[in-house]
Amino acid sequence: ADRPRLLQPPPPLPTPCASAYTRRGCSHGPRDAATSVRRPAFDCYAPRNGRGCEAGSKMVLRLRQQPQNALWALAAWFFFAYLVPNAHCLFAAGPPVADVGIVGAGPAGLVLAHALHDRGISVRVFERRPAFTPVGAAVFMHPFAIHSLREVSPQLADQLLSASTTIQSISVRSLSDSAPGFTLNSLGDAERVLGAPFIAVRFWDMLCALRQGLPDDVFAFGHQLERFEDLHSPNPPPWGGAIARRGDGTADTNEGGVVLHFADESLPCARVRYLIDAGGIRSATRAQLIGDEPILRLRATYAVADGERVAQCLGDECAVPGEEGLAFLMGDTCSVTIANLKNGDVWWTQTSFSDDPRAKLTNSGETSISELLDSRYRSWPNKVKGLVRATREEQIIESTLAELDLSPVWGRGGVTLLGDAAHAQL
Repeated sequence: ADRPRLLQPPPPLPTPCASAYTRRGCSHGPRDAATSVRRPAFDCYAPRNGRGCEAGSKMVLRLRQQPQNALWALAAWFFFAYLVPNAHCLFAAGPPVADVGIVGAGPAGLVLAHALHDRGISVRVFERRPAFTPVGAAVFMHPFAIHSLREVSPQLADQLLSASTTIQSISVRSLSDSAPGFTLNSLGDAERVLGAPFIAVRFWDMLCALRQGLPDDVFAFGHQLERFEDLHSPNPPPWGGAIARRGDGTADTNEGGVVLHFADESLPCARVRYLIDAGGIRSATRAQLIGDEPILRLRATYAVADGERVAQCLGDECAVPGEEGLAFLMGDTCSVTIANLKNGDVWWTQTSFSDDPRAKLTNSGETSISELLDSRYRSWPNKVKGLVRATREEQIIESTLAELDLSPVWGRGGVTLLGDAAHAQL
C-alpha cells in the first residue's frame, strides 16, 4: 500500500467494453475505423476516469513517441551508475603517469621496462613489495633464455651472465640401487654449440643485474594492484603502433587509458595509457580478464645455504655434487636438487609428493621447518643431511608449485599479460 501505484502488481483487467476505451477514458491508442473507438496502445492499469489513464502511462508513452528521450534516460543511468561511483578515481587518477604501466618488478617486468624505456616509451613499474630488497632463492636458466634476453638488450644479457654460475655438468641419481642414473659432463660446451651457457643464478643477484640502468623514478613500490578499469574504445589501435603524441612530444592524454586501483585504499588511483601485467602466476589482472585460478601441484622449499656453513658441516664433501654442477637426487617420495654457486654458496630445493600443496608444511607452534626437513632427510646421504643442517631457518622459503590452464586470451583492449601471468605451465 505504501508503494506508488505504478509499482504495485497490476490488478486483474475487467472485461473490456467500448465505454472503457472512450477518448475520455484512454486517449493513447489509435481510433478504430469501424467503431470509432480508440484502442489502448498498451495495457494500462491506471484508473479510467478523467486523465488518470493518460497520466499513469505518460513516461512510457513519451519514450515510445520520442525515441530521443530513451537516449537521455540511458545517459542518466550511465551517469549515476558508473560515473558518480567512480568519479573519485576518474578525477583523482589525473592524466596518465606513463605510456605503459607494468605490474611486477620481477625478471619479466624489469626486462620489459628496459625494452620500452630504451625506445623512448615512458614506463611505471608497480611493485607490491615495499622496497627493492632481497627475495627468492635461485633459478636455473636455459641458453634459449639468454638468447631471448640478448635480443632485447645485449648489455642486460652480459650483466646477468656476470652474476651467474655456468653449469658444466648435470647428474641424476636415485637412492634405489636398482634405479639407473647418469651424469652429463658436456653442458660446458653449450656456449660453443648453442651460443649461450646453461646457468644458475641467485634470484636476488638476477634482479639486481636486470635493474641496472633503470632510473629510480620508474618504480612505484608498495603498490599492489587489486583491479583495473580499461577506458579505451571498444576497438583500440593495435599494439605495435607508435604512442600517440602531441606536437611537443608529450603523450596525448585524450584517450582514457587504464585506471589502476590498489589494495591499499590510502593510495590514489593511477592512470596509464596501456597496462602490461608481469606479476606472476597469481596476477590480479589475469583473474579479472580470464577468471581462472592457479592449479596447485606440489609443496616445495627453496634455500641458498652459506658456503662457510656448508663447509663446516660437510668438510671435504662440501663440493655438492662438484664445482659448477647441477644434481638431482630422487627418493621414493622425495626429490632434492643441488647446485653450487660460484661464490661458494649452495642452492638446493626439496619436494615431497606426499605433502598437501594447499597447506604449509608445519603448523605454528608445533615444529620448525628446519626440524621437519632434518627428520625427513635423516636417512639420506651425508651431503643432503649436511645441507639441511647448514641452512638457517630464515633462509628456507616455502612455496607451492602451481600452473595455469592454457588460455587463448592474453589481453583485451589496453591490457595484456606477460610471463607467468600469461602462460605458467610446469
